[in-house]
Amino acid sequence: MNQSIPDFLINLIQDPEGGGPLTYDPNANKMVSSSRKTYYNVKEGIPILLKPSDTHHAENDFDYARHYEKDAEVFHYEEINEHPVSAFENRRLHEMILINLPKDPCMILDIGCGNGWVAESCLPQDHHVISADIGRINPLKAVTKYPSEKHVGLVADAFSLPLKNESIDIIIAAEIMEHVVDPKVFMAELYRCLRPGGKIIITTPYHEKLEYSLCIHCHQATPRHAHLHSFHEKNIPPLVPEGSRFNITVFMNKYLLKLNTHVVLKYFPFVFWKKIDQLANILRPSALRMMVVVKKPK
Repeated sequence: MNQSIPDFLINLIQDPEGGGPLTYDPNANKMVSSSRKTYYNVKEGIPILLKPSDTHHAENDFDYARHYEKDAEVFHYEEINEHPVSAFENRRLHEMILINLPKDPCMILDIGCGNGWVAESCLPQDHHVISADIGRINPLKAVTKYPSEKHVGLVADAFSLPLKNESIDIIIAAEIMEHVVDPKVFMAELYRCLRPGGKIIITTPYHEKLEYSLCIHCHQATPRHAHLHSFHEKNIPPLVPEGSRFNITVFMNKYLLKLNTHVVLKYFPFVFWKKIDQLANILRPSALRMMVVVKKPK
């Protein structure tokens, strides 16, 4: 067994094409599907478990796997956090997510792991973290920046996750759902992997006005920031699997940010900021973010 791939991940993963078991071949440094004799590459300890073909990629001839691989090559999270308002927004968004985590150690899947902030926050709490992305760059950066025997990277497509049914305690998808082609299928696939009693925590822009520009190469309307959908209280319920419980929270008042209150509020604890933000959204409703927490019945 390659020690760079912990046993806990080996025990969780399955063939993304058909769901059969996978084993590790140390000589070839590949994951092998015994049922189909298919091989998946392992690079720098990170299994690349993408289906050879995916119907979602074929829609509009758009290979989103390649798109987000290129996006990760040029996008730098550090530059965003250099802006004080953006840094403040990210900090509070992360805190909104983290208060929903259990205190006891659990298995966390971070879908679209970005700069690995979930691993940074959760590893000290003794959680196991799988930093997953459809491109290899971000998982590699995450496990390199936050090395731990309880932290692994995984290259996977959220529409066909290479994870066993009911295998994950907490699934975090921060600022991801607005990018996916089919949010209902996306939600269903996350739910499949969720253990009874587990939670899916999703954040997304709230009531966003989608903007488009004309691509100079393909002459097609191109959504700004690659946001394909705008979400609000009315279009979330149809996405949630039947029988599950869920709640919706809107937060991050636009006018508080416009008034530069972050200059002062950044020094106050999360609970104080949250009360101020809630009050602002009552007096002057203008939330920029929405969080959806879906809980699977035990």
